[in-house]
Amino acid sequence: MSDRKSPAPKPFSAIDWKGACWLWGATVLLILFLWNSRGNPMVVNGWLLANAVLAATMLVWAVGFLRTVFTARGTIVRWAFWPTLLMAFSEAIPGAELFGGNNANWLPAGPSYLITLLGIFPILLSAGILLGVIGAGGGVMSTGVEMDRVGAVRSGVRWIWLLLIGVYLIDLIPGMEGRRLIYGGIPWWLLCLRPLIGRGTRVALIGRFDLWLAKRLRWQIAGRTLDLRAEVFATAGFLLAWALVSLKVFQPLQGSALLSGIQVVNATGLREMPKPGQIVLLEWDSSQLRAATTRESESSIQAAMILRLAELRARRVVLPVPAERVSQEINQENELFLPGPQESELSRSERDLTTLETAMRAAGNVVLLEPPPSAGRQPAFRRLAGAARDVASSRLKPFKTVALPAIQFRWPQDELPPAPLLLHAAQAGHDRPMPPVVRPDGHAEFDGKVFPLMNREGDLLVDLTGSHEGRDFAHVSYSEVLRGEWQFSPGNAMTSGKWVPPEEYFKDKIVFLPPLRSSVVPGPLGSLESTELLAQATRTLSGSHFLHPPAGHAEDFFAFACALAIGRLAMRREPLKAGWRLLVVIGLILGLGLVMFAVADVWLDPVFPAISALASFLLVTQLSFSLERAAKERNRMLLHRFVDPSIARELLDSQQSRLGLGGDRENVVILFADVRGFSRFAENHPPEEVMRVVNAYLGVMTDALHARGGLLDKYTGDGLMAMFRLERQGSVAGAVDAALAMRDAALELSRELKAEGEKSLRVGISVHAGEAVVGLVGNAERQINFTALGHVVVVAARLQTLTGGGEVIVSKEVHDAVDGEFQMEPRPEVHVKGVSQPVKPYVVLGK
Repeated sequence: MSDRKSPAPKPFSAIDWKGACWLWGATVLLILFLWNSRGNPMVVNGWLLANAVLAATMLVWAVGFLRTVFTARGTIVRWAFWPTLLMAFSEAIPGAELFGGNNANWLPAGPSYLITLLGIFPILLSAGILLGVIGAGGGVMSTGVEMDRVGAVRSGVRWIWLLLIGVYLIDLIPGMEGRRLIYGGIPWWLLCLRPLIGRGTRVALIGRFDLWLAKRLRWQIAGRTLDLRAEVFATAGFLLAWALVSLKVFQPLQGSALLSGIQVVNATGLREMPKPGQIVLLEWDSSQLRAATTRESESSIQAAMILRLAELRARRVVLPVPAERVSQEINQENELFLPGPQESELSRSERDLTTLETAMRAAGNVVLLEPPPSAGRQPAFRRLAGAARDVASSRLKPFKTVALPAIQFRWPQDELPPAPLLLHAAQAGHDRPMPPVVRPDGHAEFDGKVFPLMNREGDLLVDLTGSHEGRDFAHVSYSEVLRGEWQFSPGNAMTSGKWVPPEEYFKDKIVFLPPLRSSVVPGPLGSLESTELLAQATRTLSGSHFLHPPAGHAEDFFAFACALAIGRLAMRREPLKAGWRLLVVIGLILGLGLVMFAVADVWLDPVFPAISALASFLLVTQLSFSLERAAKERNRMLLHRFVDPSIARELLDSQQSRLGLGGDRENVVILFADVRGFSRFAENHPPEEVMRVVNAYLGVMTDALHARGGLLDKYTGDGLMAMFRLERQGSVAGAVDAALAMRDAALELSRELKAEGEKSLRVGISVHAGEAVVGLVGNAERQINFTALGHVVVVAARLQTLTGGGEVIVSKEVHDAVDGEFQMEPRPEVHVKGVSQPVKPYVVLGK
């Protein structure tokens, strides 16, 4: 296989639609067979193997036409970059939950997530480039020798990515089956698009869309142009960002941003440390730990603590279920300080469950926490649930990431209510509150209080702003409580703190008993024990401020406004000049979000407006690039109509070309051609016919001139002037050959016109060689012309007056340069106007 240059793209009318219909019909039957056999492993594996072989074949074709594929490298990289970037931000990538759950443990949220992207994105990008190369191979396979192979390669890259995106959207349909068949069949689906890929069109979709919009969104008003294309593309960017955010593509990034916001507020001290309120956290001290793991048990010590707190008139005691054989969820970090439970310890704890059950009934104020879902319904939990005052769930729902806990105001009927809700009602003295009501306006009513929610699912974010790990609540050891030691009660703004007896300190308090081996949960404050996190959630409900999103659709309107602003600022600007404006807008978004967070408890998610602005920036800069490229192409095509294409390329592409007046000395051959008898013909025929006939002659002569490397200088009414720049291309012999070809083309046209009964004309051509100044002449402010000036031009023009119809006359300089290559007949020397020396003409008869 080798690369060969191919002509223009294949039109739709030339596509083998019959063969395409056979292929598509067979594909429909194949899909029906596969769908009915999707439970058969042999059929599924055979389908996947066949597609793997087809993908490998496409890859081999891409390698075989490596030079052609390399010319489309920009298309391959562009199509690989953006989808893989979205995948890197998406929560659907492997390991996203791991990073999302642990990023608050070892680094702040934002840097941790960026480091994650730096590790994942290159891998995904490499896979995306490989997919693009396979699509390029499919494009090569779809072409024949008569098609535009480079365009087909680009088309194959585009189609394979569009297929992957389409399959991904189909996969989002709830209850969709056969995912392996759909994803694994992408090479075959690409093969089915051969008729469309083979066209190899190079016209970008955005360019077509721009041309369509230009006719509908540009108006002339009071002498000014109103162009709304930037707003349309900005709106498209906003809708794209809205769709991606709605699909939760950026949920990890949104969670990371919220975590970073909380950490910034806490680090800068923008929020005061919240009051501990009526909550007390007990802690295992060394003596009680030793007793619980040696001679006594966790159940017996918890029983003694519950009875003691009942004597001290605590309002509620929150109790986790003691460890059992069926559920030993031990945090690995705690194993360094406390080994896992031994068989004897578990036996003692099960033996003393009756003591714990009795103590719970006697106290009458115990809230029993349900074990984690992975542990199931433990026997101890079922025994203790009947003795507890209330039974509640200890789970807090992750909000975007597990490091952001939220309280559920709406939960399934078969699940227990969240513990913070029951404890909040108990603090207010309401033993049996009504279930919460989630209103359509994004608020929830519970126990006579209204709470703003973070979403429609009924989640209230646990307020961790202003908090500090280990300093938000009073921590008292087990031994201090059992010994009856006095505790320090902090004062307020009016009174100072003091030491009080335990009867006064624990009265009406909510006391959390920790499990013997507690687990930790990641959060903005670091790693918190599960009981402390429940205490934070309980205190949140008792607070006066709650983090909530903007009201109504304010966030959507703000994101839309950012997209429109960037769209207008980036319109018709270079990416670098528009890029700093994008950075300024994103900086304003972050600053505004932080201010609203710290001052008004409003979380203005910066991800949505920032992604909207970025999408708008990309689309509008692409539009600007398309407009600039279209303008350059229009200028180039317009210049080609007035200047020879090679001269146009020299003026447009050469960095050393100058558009000022003047030129350089060059050795040239000047050619003049003129229609003989034109004045009499114009006198006897209508102007329209004169124009048509003259254009016919000029057209065939110009084609013959260009075919042999001549440069058209200008049309001179019924004739033309051309030149051959000997130092760049062409030769004197080539110029004479071009003159003969122009003569023969004119004679052939004359015969055709005469055969059709129309008036025919004859053409005379002169050729002279010498030195001239080649460059730009004219008015530098208004109109210029690229031409040759000098004595050689004057002589060539005067020689042309000596020619008869159908003759080619050359000067002695031309004759001497090509002597022996052409048959020539000399003529007597003549004096011509404007030339002091006589001129020796020669008539060229042929080669």
